[in-house]
Amino acid sequence: MRILAGMIAAAVLAVTYETAGAQVIVAPPAAVSPPAAASPEQAQDALTMNALLGFINSEPVFVHDMLRPIDENLRNIALDSKGNPAVFRDMAGKLIETQLRNYVSHILLTTAAKTALTEDDKARVDILMNKYKADLIAKYGGSESMADQALKAEGSSVDKVLKDSRRDLTVDIYLSKTLRRKIVITRDMVLNNYQKSPERWQQPAEIELFTITLPVSRQLPREPGGGINGVQGNPIKNPTADQIKNAQFATVTEALKLITKLKNGVSFAQMVEDYQSHDEAADKGGRTPHVLRSSMRNEKLANYIFSLPANTVGSDPQVVKGSDQTGLSVVIVKVGEKKEARTISFAEAQKQIEQELQTSQYNNLFQDYIMSLYKTAAIERVDRMADVALDVAVARYLQPKQ
Repeated sequence: MRILAGMIAAAVLAVTYETAGAQVIVAPPAAVSPPAAASPEQAQDALTMNALLGFINSEPVFVHDMLRPIDENLRNIALDSKGNPAVFRDMAGKLIETQLRNYVSHILLTTAAKTALTEDDKARVDILMNKYKADLIAKYGGSESMADQALKAEGSSVDKVLKDSRRDLTVDIYLSKTLRRKIVITRDMVLNNYQKSPERWQQPAEIELFTITLPVSRQLPREPGGGINGVQGNPIKNPTADQIKNAQFATVTEALKLITKLKNGVSFAQMVEDYQSHDEAADKGGRTPHVLRSSMRNEKLANYIFSLPANTVGSDPQVVKGSDQTGLSVVIVKVGEKKEARTISFAEAQKQIEQELQTSQYNNLFQDYIMSLYKTAAIERVDRMADVALDVAVARYLQPKQ
């Protein structure tokens, strides 16, 4: 019972049921009944999708129950493994074991839900399903035949969608009735959670930043031979310290003139284009939204930018390290919207914390409940299920091309 023990220990499912405000990690794979012509006894040892894997509480489990929900994943694994059976077995085996745990858990949960619901619960399911069916058909122009045709083109059908939805709704109502009432969230619990992680509720300052970056190299002397047909030569490659100093002074002077224009209302985005700004925001009108101080590597520049009020063009051009032969650029900055650093209050955080605590409690209750279902379940041939399903997957997805 090696696999069964592992399944009990790792009874974690993968899709989310929303139950009365709590999220529970569950993954109901789509159970597909075997074709009428398939004989479990005859197919038991055959490497086909109809091979019988075993029984869960007397319900037969076939290979296609395991593999069809993860078909696309297995095809991708076959491509990634480049036809190597050993690599495929290692990668696919882990996926199939996870899918097996999901499927067994799903069967046990669905069985428990179906047997425990009252007549009133079942009537509620019927009412909700009638509405769901009407909404589903309405999406396809109100024609059930058109809906069925469209869904079959996607590998499904109206009947299958309704069957899966009824199953999920039944489980959802059952979980809400059996587990939700056990959840207890007090104000003290919420307050303690808020107080134990004060750093979590610190909201840093955030700004909308606009920049125009002018490389200093543009003001360097030009290489000999430039000016042909009115086109300037390239900046010299190995400038002297004095040449860099003079180029920096000229760039800062140009930047100051540009700042005056911007303060007089000239379009920032237009100046980004006209002056051929040289930074990552140049193709976005110079704008970088949601900038945090911690995201900036230049501390001096960050301090200057975050000292500016909202909707302000900085008066001082900022000289920063650049990537050209001078190693320098001059940056003109403008701050748009600005959110000051603050502490999120308990009142603001309370609802979020309550939901998180509720979800945590619900998941713990759910996992305990699933494990209790495993311990009382009658699961036959479980030790062979994953191995047989993997053999079929190898034969199906790694078949040599004819």
